[in-house]
Amino acid sequence: MMKLSRLALLLSLVPACASEGTPAASAEGSSSGGEGGTTAAPPTSETGPAPTSTEPGTTSDADTTLGPVDDSGTDGTGGDRPALGATPHPDCDAALAQYATIVAENAAADPDPTVVELAYFGEDGSGTALQDFVRSAGAELGRVEDAVLVDDAFITEALLEGPTAERLVDIETRVDLVMSLVVRDRTTRVADSTPNADVSPALHYAAWDEAYCYYSGALAAHADEADLVGVDVDSIAAEIQEGFEWGHGGVEDDELAFGTDPFAVKPAAQLIAKGMFRGYDRLIEKYAAAAASGDDPRAAHRAWGYFQLVEDRLAGRNTPGIAIIEAALLGAPADIDVAEISRQLDIAWVKRTRTYTDQAIVEGLFASADGVKGAYEGRTYAKVIGPAMVEALDGFDLAAYLATFDAYIEAVIADDPVTATPLSEELTLRNCEMQTALGLAECTSNTDEPA
Repeated sequence: MMKLSRLALLLSLVPACASEGTPAASAEGSSSGGEGGTTAAPPTSETGPAPTSTEPGTTSDADTTLGPVDDSGTDGTGGDRPALGATPHPDCDAALAQYATIVAENAAADPDPTVVELAYFGEDGSGTALQDFVRSAGAELGRVEDAVLVDDAFITEALLEGPTAERLVDIETRVDLVMSLVVRDRTTRVADSTPNADVSPALHYAAWDEAYCYYSGALAAHADEADLVGVDVDSIAAEIQEGFEWGHGGVEDDELAFGTDPFAVKPAAQLIAKGMFRGYDRLIEKYAAAAASGDDPRAAHRAWGYFQLVEDRLAGRNTPGIAIIEAALLGAPADIDVAEISRQLDIAWVKRTRTYTDQAIVEGLFASADGVKGAYEGRTYAKVIGPAMVEALDGFDLAAYLATFDAYIEAVIADDPVTATPLSEELTLRNCEMQTALGLAECTSNTDEPA
């Protein structure tokens, strides 16, 4: 059970928006570490562009988005603590420089494979910092099949076969995949840590900052791009930045010796991971549509590459959808059915959201870090599936739905199942309506679709 001081703080941070229709924060995972982190409400930030949409079914966070406080300096709570990104990561910096070369080359009308080859293999063929990163990350993350590092092998094979422009895009997005997995791994590692006098906070700061290095140096550009696509719920880039700042502020817990603050690092890791999923969901659809309308294989391969970054979200919920999406994106671009790709993705998103519409009630997680995390996690996934719900359900008000999540989160924090129960029932009802609209036979959270 959380201490009374922390409970009061969390209640003060939940936005007063259950009646105003303004969103808060987000998260997901199992009751321990989740699928890449967890969440309770972050303190205020003005990071990222302010939303501008006032269309029905959208909502704006311009005045009420929760965000992190500055955790550096001496602010009376954190003391002398390092700023986000202060830990030096020269290997990351070097890899990002070579990655930037590949990105720039792929932006050209006629990219030169030699430039990409040099950025990965180096002039003497012994490898660059980028190849070292792909290899070391692959080994650490267990991305090995038959004693082969799968990501390095994928890139190497593509380069040695004399890559087409499409294959050069595959190389870039494969690096994106590895970087995203490192971001998720490092933030989850901190989120799942337990108090240990033998582990210096510097190690947790270093892991969190390494994640931020790869995100800010490479993947943040994708979040910025995604903010220009689709329904304006709130800024994806701002939400992820909030997650990094908020979690960094929880690396040292003022109340728990030798440990992190689980009410900060767990939800913050989820803001980061699920924020990235929300961005790539939009970009997959953007490039799939561009491929179909322009018969553009490079756009199709970019959509396929970005799909690799969310593919594991379909596993166990809509496993058959993986093959459907990949076949479409690697087939004839003009034949791509964007609506069907969106549907296959939405099946996974709506089921993952369903897990958290009542988790605190079912598992008895009120007033716990895991319960608060799960409630915010559901809200984060609701932002991913929300725009599709606006299109599919007559009269569906996304702002009101997110406000219901806000009220549910507040009840979970306050250990108030009496208030939480009808809110949970409303969240579940609308989620199940969306599952019906998607043509699913039953409303579930963890049941996989049949092959």
